[in-house]
Amino acid sequence: MAGTNNINSNGNDPFEEFEFRPINEGLGFQKRQRSTSAASTMGMGANVDSGFEVNPTRNTPRSSPSFSAPLPRTSTPRPNTAPVTPKVPSFEIPTIEDDSIAKAQTAVNEILKNLNQKRHLDFLNETEKQKTLLKKSKPFFFAATLDAMLITAMFLLSMIAMLSITKVDLLMNLGHANTSMSVFAATGGLFLSIMFIYMVTTRAFAGFTPGEWAFDQQVGDESHQKGLSYIPRVVARTLLVTATGFILLPVLSYLFNKDIAGQLTGTPMFRKPNG
Repeated sequence: MAGTNNINSNGNDPFEEFEFRPINEGLGFQKRQRSTSAASTMGMGANVDSGFEVNPTRNTPRSSPSFSAPLPRTSTPRPNTAPVTPKVPSFEIPTIEDDSIAKAQTAVNEILKNLNQKRHLDFLNETEKQKTLLKKSKPFFFAATLDAMLITAMFLLSMIAMLSITKVDLLMNLGHANTSMSVFAATGGLFLSIMFIYMVTTRAFAGFTPGEWAFDQQVGDESHQKGLSYIPRVVARTLLVTATGFILLPVLSYLFNKDIAGQLTGTPMFRKPNG
């Protein structure tokens, strides 16, 4: 046994080189080594003198400030610091020294004024010429025929409307002697009323009937038509022609070549020269 122990002590013991090492750094062995190395590093750096640190014992030379006489200042003008407004480019309007434009404008105004005056004078001359061109005329047979046709058409339309409203048998009433006179009187009154309204209305508002207009005739000239007594005179002319039977005065006027009804009532008949 003793020999065996000696052999083990003298020989290489396999357990002598065995060392416990941590599995990871979390057991604390590595922290000790780092703290030990950091302390040694700080101890080494404590003896090093930094150039950026201020050493109070170091002797630094003091420099005395040197004063020199001020230089004479030159009186230089200060620059003008007023704000400069940018110039807006403007169109240069050419100016004419003489008054040619004013003269041209005056000439144009004179021409326009003369044209207006000439137009007004032409209108007045045309009106006067038309007045002088109108001359007295007698009633035309064809104009009276056209008016008679229009009056008859209006009378028939009124008769149809009246018979359809009243439901009266015209032929049966005309066959009885007792009622025939009253029917004739009513029919004649309707015809006269339509004729009177036709003649007075057309001449009062237009100055002529459609038949007279077709042959360039009119009752009275402009001075007659503007008068206040024109309509009453037209009414008197119509009543006079109606009272004489519509035929007597027109026939006499045609024979004597003058408007007898117009002379009696102050409403003469006029026509244009080309009429």
